[in-house]
Amino acid sequence: SYYVDNIIIKPFELELGPDIVACLGQVVDITVPCQYLYPGATYAWSSNNNNFTNPGTSNITTIIDGNYWYELTITVSNPQGGIYSISDTIMISQHPALQPLITSVSNQFYSNQSATLCIQLPNSNNYSFQWYTASTNLGTDSCLIVNNIVSSPTIFQYCVSVTDLITQCTVSDCINITYRPNIKINNDLKKEITLNGITKENKLEDLSVFEDKTSIYPNPTQNIINILTKNDEITSISITNSIGNQILSNISFQKNVSPFQIDLSELPAGFYFLEINYNNGKSEKRKITMIK
Repeated sequence: SYYVDNIIIKPFELELGPDIVACLGQVVDITVPCQYLYPGATYAWSSNNNNFTNPGTSNITTIIDGNYWYELTITVSNPQGGIYSISDTIMISQHPALQPLITSVSNQFYSNQSATLCIQLPNSNNYSFQWYTASTNLGTDSCLIVNNIVSSPTIFQYCVSVTDLITQCTVSDCINITYRPNIKINNDLKKEITLNGITKENKLEDLSVFEDKTSIYPNPTQNIINILTKNDEITSISITNSIGNQILSNISFQKNVSPFQIDLSELPAGFYFLEINYNNGKSEKRKITMIK
């Protein structure tokens, strides 16, 4: 628009500019182009989302949390008399939000045991990763391996920021994992165990013993059990439910490693029987309890 002898020539239409696509949480500023900044004009913004500031000025600021339209109506008084209005609508939409979820086989680990944390996203080459704790930046791969040595139960929090390399949108996720001290088994397995340097009488809820050969712990458990064997090599492991139906057979495990771990986190709460077969032809069965 322009002035001719103090008469405002009305433009054909108001143009706020192209629609905007932004990231969740991004701050967006919408400003009226300078050619529409008429002396004495009034500005009225409206929207299907009232989450914006400066509603009576030539610009507004909003934080992206969905898809919304914003309409501006400019009302101008002609110095020669008369009032007219022009308006335009701009659409602000949100890039599809990432849903990063850190996965781990468990959130309970023993001292000096490696834990692998991963982000599962389709075509991970389209993203960048930054793992971190409250004080330290860690790896930049989609998976992170951590290991902690503790003398008492300790909770560690690990977080990751994931950036979409196409949209440049960034979101974060965190996970808490607990590290517990290892249990040391004394020679007389049935009488005592040592935990954190304190020797205690062995109780069934702390440790399950197979005839002075093999022990499992913890029992009850929420997810992971440790199996420690003294002499005989284990050939196979299976699990039956409380009515004798086999629900897991030929469970994979690390041979020639003691103790080794088995992840039972997919089992519902209840009582089960763990059957261990040895290379000398013997087998043993013991009740374990899953709690959730």
